[in-house]
This record gives sequence, C-alpha cells and structure tokens, in this order.
Amino acid sequence: VYRRVVDSETKTDESRRDVPMSQTVSQAIAGLRASEFNRGDYLFTNASGNLFAPESVRFKVFRKIAEANGLPHFSFRSFRRTSATLIHQARLTLKAQREILGHTGDEMSLLYSEASMDLRRTVIEQLDKVLFGGLVSDPNGPKMQPVLQ
Repeated sequence: VYRRVVDSETKTDESRRDVPMSQTVSQAIAGLRASEFNRGDYLFTNASGNLFAPESVRFKVFRKIAEANGLPHFSFRSFRRTSATLIHQARLTLKAQREILGHTGDEMSLLYSEASMDLRRTVIEQLDKVLFGGLVSDPNGPKMQPVLQ
C-alpha cells in the first residue's frame, strides 16, 4: 500500500484484490501472530500499535538496511518491480502478473518488468532455432561462402 492506510479506498476497482500467500509467508505471519511482537489486527505497527506510515518505513527502516549493507536506497515500489520482474522471468502469464500487481492493463505490468541478460540470451537462442531450424553449428562459427568471386 503506497501512501495510504490499509483500510482506505483504492485508486481503481482492480486495486482491491485478493493476493494469495506462499506457504513461507503464511508461516512467517503465523509465527509473528504467536510471538511477543503481535500488536493486534495489523502486521506492521509501531511500538504504540499504530500503523506505520509508508514514508516512515522507507526512511527509518529501508534506508538503514540499505546503508548498513552497501545497497542503493529502495522503497516499496522496488519490491513491486522485483516481483514483476521475477514473475516475468519465470515465464508466468501476463494476466497473473497483472492481477497480482493490480494493474488494469498489460502495458503497466510490462513497464514494471525487466528482462535479465540471461532471459534475453534464452530468447535469442530460441529465435535462432526458429530462424535457422536448430542446425548444429560449428563451434568455430558458421562457414561463410564468398558471394562474389
């Protein structure tokens, strides 16, 4: 949730959605719920039990983590971009990515996604097979025949 309290209205109808949790996240939340750090209905609250303001988390928590580990500064949007990129690189459907991120169109979901060099290489290798029929090539490269003699 960016710059809004969890209970507020969303930008679009698609923004309010159910996002499934992995078993790892579910277990972590259950562990937090059963711990001494449980402060009520919300997961992320300050010592007083009030909801964290996103800007406060970014400056008081994320910045300290980044500086302590020699990382560039990051925000909640960084997690969204990373998630979108990982979904894209796993070759999962654009529709699933769009629904998880709450985007109304494919264009926004693609804007959030990055194609790694490994993925781009894989695509080029697949394109090579389509274009050249998967011909076995010489490890020294293709033999070029002179066009003009």
